[in-house]
Amino acid sequence: MNARLHPSSSPVVQGNSTDRAALVVDDLAKQYATPQGPFTVFDGIHLTVQSGEIVCLLGASGCGKSSLLSTIGGLQPADWGHIYLQGDRIQAPDPRIGLIFQEAALLPWLTVQHNVALGLQLSHMPRLSRPALRSRIDQALLSVGLEKFHRTYPRQLSGGMAQRVAIARTIARDPQLLLMDEPFSAFDAITRLEMQQLLLGIIAQQRCAALLVTHDIDEALLLGDRILLMSRNPGRIYREWVVTTPQPRVRHTEDLMSLRAEIFTALSEVMARSTP
Repeated sequence: MNARLHPSSSPVVQGNSTDRAALVVDDLAKQYATPQGPFTVFDGIHLTVQSGEIVCLLGASGCGKSSLLSTIGGLQPADWGHIYLQGDRIQAPDPRIGLIFQEAALLPWLTVQHNVALGLQLSHMPRLSRPALRSRIDQALLSVGLEKFHRTYPRQLSGGMAQRVAIARTIARDPQLLLMDEPFSAFDAITRLEMQQLLLGIIAQQRCAALLVTHDIDEALLLGDRILLMSRNPGRIYREWVVTTPQPRVRHTEDLMSLRAEIFTALSEVMARSTP
């Protein structure tokens, strides 16, 4: 891309100093080609995530949340701007970045332990000795509560257990950044709460930075240290909130309900502005 899409109008997110941030996204923009011409998915994105912090991305469908996550993860190139992880520029998949999606995407012919091992055997991952590989797998499965399921096949697992395997496959790589695209949206309320608590424990233990895409305001309030709301056409950071309520959080406390109402109002404003 040789020319700027258009001048950035999004403010730099101020939640954390970029000097301390694990992830820095600086003025990021992305276009897709369409029969009608270039379509700007998101533009002027500035954000930071500190180690041990969970930042939640909220926004209406089509605002570019998933495309932004894919770009940060190196799965597709940005057309403008820069991405830095621990000070290093990211332009391709990086072994320090772990991705978790809505679907567990386990290989049905492999056992749980071999599905977890796959994440450690990617071409861009450093080679591990057999004892080191076994140790990584054992520790990851212990972290998600599946230490007794090494030889189980995916068909023998519930949906929640399969997603735990997917999480284990990711954290076995000891990532410095976790990118998550609505990983719990397919679950019932009880399973979703269990998975949310599991995630909080993993982030606290591993002290990695985490960027979570969600459409659920309540999930963002329960998990997020900060919440970013994206507008659309093109996607930009519209508002930011810092959630000061300490963990563990209870959904219906007065402070969270007040913040929920504020976020819902802002989301309604964004949707009204982008409606033809």
